[in-house]
Amino acid sequence: MFEVLFSAQQLELNYHSNWPHLTELAGEVLFFQDRLQVNLTQGKSDKITIKQAEITIPSLDKGEQVNVKGDFAAGVLDTLNFYKKRR
Repeated sequence: MFEVLFSAQQLELNYHSNWPHLTELAGEVLFFQDRLQVNLTQGKSDKITIKQAEITIPSLDKGEQVNVKGDFAAGVLDTLNFYKKRR
């Protein structure tokens, strides 16, 4: 069995140029077997404020899907601009 759980504060993630640049991240990260689960309690991306989010990768081995569910705050134009950049 493989399990790692840790808390994190003031993290920054710039994973790939096509992915959002995330800053001021805080939350918990859990690796369990080949699964990754991240529970964020705060963060930012462009003009988007992340209030809470749960990110899961059901299988790191297969890596076919990333699930994101959360609560975000931003103005309408900021949100539209955010999604335009990600296409």
